Amino acid sequence: IKVAQDMLHKWKETGEMVDEVDLETMMHILSPSMATPDFVNELHKLAEEYEKEHLAGQALDPEGDVVRFIVRTYSKARSNSVISVRSVTSGAGTDDSKIDLVEEDPSDLGDAWPVHLDGAKAQELEAVFASFDEWDFDVFKVAELTDNRPLQFITWRALKQHDCFETFKIDPKKMRSLLQNLEQGYILANPYHNNTHAADVVQTVHFFISKGGLGPLLSPLEVFAMLISAAAHDVGHNGVNNAFHVNTSSNLAITYNDNSVLENHHCSVLFNLLTRHERFNVFEGLEHDQYVELRRMVISMILHTDMSHHFDQVKELKMKIEVKGADPKVWDSNELLRNALLHAADISNPVKTQKFATVWADRCLAEFFAQGDKEKALGLAVSPLCDRDTTSRPDSQIGFIKFVVKPFYQSLAEVLPPLQTCVDCADANLAYWDSLKA
Repeated sequence: IKVAQDMLHKWKETGEMVDEVDLETMMHILSPSMATPDFVNELHKLAEEYEKEHLAGQALDPEGDVVRFIVRTYSKARSNSVISVRSVTSGAGTDDSKIDLVEEDPSDLGDAWPVHLDGAKAQELEAVFASFDEWDFDVFKVAELTDNRPLQFITWRALKQHDCFETFKIDPKKMRSLLQNLEQGYILANPYHNNTHAADVVQTVHFFISKGGLGPLLSPLEVFAMLISAAAHDVGHNGVNNAFHVNTSSNLAITYNDNSVLENHHCSVLFNLLTRHERFNVFEGLEHDQYVELRRMVISMILHTDMSHHFDQVKELKMKIEVKGADPKVWDSNELLRNALLHAADISNPVKTQKFATVWADRCLAEFFAQGDKEKALGLAVSPLCDRDTTSRPDSQIGFIKFVVKPFYQSLAEVLPPLQTCVDCADANLAYWDSLKA
């Protein structure tokens, strides 16, 4: 902690960025459980200084803007003076807890697909799914061929491939209805947090299970829980982050007491669908104890997609490897691995192959900029990376990969060596983004 404090003071006094490795180290100890209150306060003061510079119209160095984003997003104590809070009406946020339910399709569709497709489209879709187990699977093509219903088709195929229907006696009609309405719960107008992102996370989890070395470590119930969690992990997301909800006193922030606001909401939407509508109850074939355990796992995984838990997960993963070794078969539980890998899938876009990573980067920034526009309209300080006039596209990706995604995947690759391919993609994408700055 003393070393990190010295680094921080040097940074403030000289205005020079610290060495990349040192900065990464500093970010890894942001967890309030390890950092002293004084150190966390220093980080908050630093963010405030950047905020003042921004409001004064002074130019921010692009990498500094990324660091502000990291400090404010990944520190659990970030709500304590890091973000300027103004008094706004409680209705400023949006509560998207209600889903317009889709009526059940009475036709017999068989079990190949959740929705009927004509012969030509079905054949083309099968050709796309030939690479379903691969890291460079084309989720955008699936969205195109299915009339923007990728979540239903990808989740259905994953559940089929991992024998979930047979193992847990799932009624295909009920799963079809659940997936249709779950997809309906995603806001298609969101540039990033929409049904295509959810479908991508499901496929990424499927990759971890089928090709990433995770499959042999999990029970069938854990596989089922991970796929359902992936499908529902962002349902009801309205395109702004937790800090925006807290700062605008939205209905969701009030409901969940400012804690993991969106993630609690996603869990609530899923289980409201499952428990309040019998035609969605895909868990009816489970024993009571199985249902209790599955619900516990799903809630834990979705809550751990809150970015404020990121560095805690990195720290816990590194500690587990140091104490127990890199073979998860000897660990006392799979909970850390499940939570970490759903989170890894959620932030996997920057380490996908370049042709997909660039598309996701543009979608993510578009959503950030839309939030920034809302913050300007409300008179709030614009969040890091959310100002369309100052944010650098290449630097935003370089910083996120260097300080957040790549170190995480490097630790995961120690446990699951096939994930080294993800680290290799991270390096290739870093080179690409660097080339755009030349």
